[in-house]
Amino acid sequence: MGVRVIAVDIVEEKLDMARKLGAEVVINAQEKDPVKEVKSLTEGRGADLAFEIIGLPMTMLQAIDSVRRGGKIMDVGSIMEPISLKMMGFVDEGLSLTKELTLMTVSHCSQADMAKLLELISIRKIDFELGTAKVPLSDINLGFQMKKEGKYLRVLITP
Repeated sequence: MGVRVIAVDIVEEKLDMARKLGAEVVINAQEKDPVKEVKSLTEGRGADLAFEIIGLPMTMLQAIDSVRRGGKIMDVGSIMEPISLKMMGFVDEGLSLTKELTLMTVSHCSQADMAKLLELISIRKIDFELGTAKVPLSDINLGFQMKKEGKYLRVLITP
């Protein structure tokens, strides 16, 4: 059984990058409701796993609503604001005790993970150039602006 990747964002350049990186489906959340789209793409079941990368309460709640019963949510974005969870009620209304979700968080990687990552980089299995803008130190304000616009995954400041 393969993995079906569904990417959600509001920036077309990031959705294009997601396609290049192998996403089967991309959803622009400004044009379509990502929860309804994920449910439709999974025949009403929901995703097995959702990654919340942005760190916004709204996107975490969308991740919760997008996963199936027994699904998992990976919190990469590290939301710094409190969010309200619906602990009772219907499954379709959000986090319910009957939905039995697993919430996982990411804080850093282990030494073994770092070694594997460096190995993948060295054999060019990971393309760190894709989605990266390079800006000279003399144009650092431009770099901050580029990052703020959200069109790049990373903005690298060079000497």
